[in-house]
Amino acid sequence: MKIDFRTLILLGCSLLVLFGAAVAEAQDKTFIGEDFDPWNVGASWNPPGEPGPDDDVLIPNNVGNRYCVIPEDYTDAACKSLTIEAGAKLILEDGSQLTLGANDAPNSSNIEGLLEVGEEGDPLSAATLTIGDDHTMYGDGGVLFVNKLSTVDYPDGEDPTLTLTHNCQGELGPTCSFMMRGGGNIEVGLVNNAIVRADLPWAGDPENPCPMYLQDQPKSGSGSWRAKGAGQLIVETSVTGSAHWRLSNPADGHAPEIHVDSCLNGLSGDVDIRAGLFRLTETFCTTGNLTWVSTDYDSTISWTSSGIYALFGVDTASSCPSCGN
Repeated sequence: MKIDFRTLILLGCSLLVLFGAAVAEAQDKTFIGEDFDPWNVGASWNPPGEPGPDDDVLIPNNVGNRYCVIPEDYTDAACKSLTIEAGAKLILEDGSQLTLGANDAPNSSNIEGLLEVGEEGDPLSAATLTIGDDHTMYGDGGVLFVNKLSTVDYPDGEDPTLTLTHNCQGELGPTCSFMMRGGGNIEVGLVNNAIVRADLPWAGDPENPCPMYLQDQPKSGSGSWRAKGAGQLIVETSVTGSAHWRLSNPADGHAPEIHVDSCLNGLSGDVDIRAGLFRLTETFCTTGNLTWVSTDYDSTISWTSSGIYALFGVDTASSCPSCGN
């Protein structure tokens, strides 16, 4: 058989071009728009074109292009990973959605600035952050803000985990932190090795709070669960791990609250009640210690019925009452 080498060379070059085009589909995308330019405009990015599910996205802190927005009701925003530099923001406006880790593979994001799920300052601004696959979110001073009616969720039929962790040096604290704060519905499986803090103010009256709900998939971790100011943290799912629990810093004439509406008996974290209400409708049991500080605001542990236990400093987790008993 006669071999036409010119044909083989041309075929090989064609395959290389096709392969190169396929590889080029995944790119690093850097936001170059002006302040508050939209995500879904190709000219906002270098290289040009809206980011896709296989792209790594950078929102830099450059003069004139620090804030990117996903506009109202736009639900097709997606990327593999996200880096937001200190001083920069990505804002999800009302009705919008971002799928992070959209390429169905474990990835990580670095949030040194602000990722705002729903516009802070507008209590009716509701957006959705969807975690497409197991995803780790790092930060040193960064914030993931979730507004009152917003949601951090996951695709139907899947059960990814979002891990929050700090990447600063030293112990977790005021100068070394990464934080999810605000309110909303936290439905995705969550490993909290950072700070999760409910801190939205009351929306006008005591009958209209703005809680953060821990719902649906289990939560765990070694960080901190907190309610601050007039915030409410409402636990409606399983929580385990060594993260400590903290109520502090009343504001606006209201003290913070933590409501435990799911039986928690796999805990080893301390509980620090400096001001506010620790309210139990189910058993709460931890091998950690209780610190209870009296302030101008009542520091209270309450339970709604008999047969509910509040146990601190137990010898081992196996000493805790079984849930359902």
